[in-house]
Amino acid sequence: MYELPDKILIQLSEREEKYKILYKNEYIVTDKNGYVLRTGSEKNELLTIESFIDVLYNVGDSIQLTGIEDVQEIFRTIDYISDEFGSSSVRGISIYSKNSILLKTEYGTFIKLNLNQDIKYQIVFALKIINERFSNNLGVSNGMIDFTKGDSPIYIEDFEMEE
Repeated sequence: MYELPDKILIQLSEREEKYKILYKNEYIVTDKNGYVLRTGSEKNELLTIESFIDVLYNVGDSIQLTGIEDVQEIFRTIDYISDEFGSSSVRGISIYSKNSILLKTEYGTFIKLNLNQDIKYQIVFALKIINERFSNNLGVSNGMIDFTKGDSPIYIEDFEMEE
């Protein structure tokens, strides 16, 4: 004979706000996994991810970005950079079509990453290029390291963000 307990323990945990995605002058606030928690127009201390592609969302569901195959890869990339290099190493993130994102680093250098390739390799390689330029007294502010143009990254001097 089985005896049922007279108490049930239920533990609830709320999703915590981690990122805000700027799309069409509206902030879409998500948790660390990209689940939409709310929308609004106010600025706050959360890291802003600016989207230049269409964003599809419903509060409570995972956010969808047109042209991005795996939205989770963006959040894993941000977490990897924060864990390995510190949360202040990335000053801004922009999402573009063709499965790529653009990071603005604390050095003023932009890094355009291909989400279809090994992200960790691209980030480590980009930091190696930045350090090499520093050690050779070459500027890195407003330069861009682009991993989306083929097998090898290219460095572009005086990069200006496109709209």
